[in-house]
Amino acid sequence: MIVSVIGSGSKCIGYGKEIDSSDYVVRLVDCYWHNEKDHGTKYDIGIIRDVAYRKNRIEYAIEKNIFRLPKKEWWLYGNIAQNIIGVEVFDKNYFFHGLPVTKVDLDDLEIKTKLTTGTVAIVGAIKYLKPSKLMLYGFDDLASGIKTDYHKDSLHMLPPDYKPSSLKFGGGHVWENDWDLIKEVGATIELYHYGERI
Repeated sequence: MIVSVIGSGSKCIGYGKEIDSSDYVVRLVDCYWHNEKDHGTKYDIGIIRDVAYRKNRIEYAIEKNIFRLPKKEWWLYGNIAQNIIGVEVFDKNYFFHGLPVTKVDLDDLEIKTKLTTGTVAIVGAIKYLKPSKLMLYGFDDLASGIKTDYHKDSLHMLPPDYKPSSLKFGGGHVWENDWDLIKEVGATIELYHYGERI
């Protein structure tokens, strides 16, 4: 089974058809700016997280009526789901905009530093979907080990009327630790970034 996980990197250009040919496509919740030619349209699972800037982008997308729902479900990483707009709890089960929420449990892994939301999506895809091949697109910082300014709201392919928050993004991530974790969890599968074997 082939699973694609889509990040926010600026080098994700022209991969739409390739991405849509996957059995499952996992995206971050603020993927409303993805376009068909570069990122494809398939969207099975969305990642939500209890961090303020994701919440801000969700609220913006809902307000502008550009919010995208995955076809199957959401995965949540974090402990305060109730603080994310639209999350409801029924009989101890989480729902987000009418779709079920699965809590991503990484307690069995040795996590040395704070993980990026993208890394959570990748590790979750390996752990829960068990693909034979995992295709990554748009994980430019993670792959290079260098933080770029691409994570700033003003440069995140957001519409021009989006009001950036005052938070700083991308700080505190240790890309090497993220890659080590991904390679450890994905040791038995084929792992690719933009079609190149990792």
